[in-house]
Amino acid sequence: MGRTGRKETPALPVAAHTEPEPYGTEQVRQAYLGAGDVLAVVLQSRKGEAEAVPFQQTVALQALLLR
Repeated sequence: MGRTGRKETPALPVAAHTEPEPYGTEQVRQAYLGAGDVLAVVLQSRKGEAEAVPFQQTVALQALLLR
């Protein structure tokens, strides 16, 4: 009974990049996810600093959609 009903799926390849300082008035975070013949690009920019947690959540949710 130690197993759940969830299926394990292999992780998608993800390449993420955060624009280093000095960056102008906006910082950009970008990630590229690959699934089969599909390449997804996630871009987020924000005046000041682009927060890491919302970006990570967006990438994780996009990866779920591509599975």
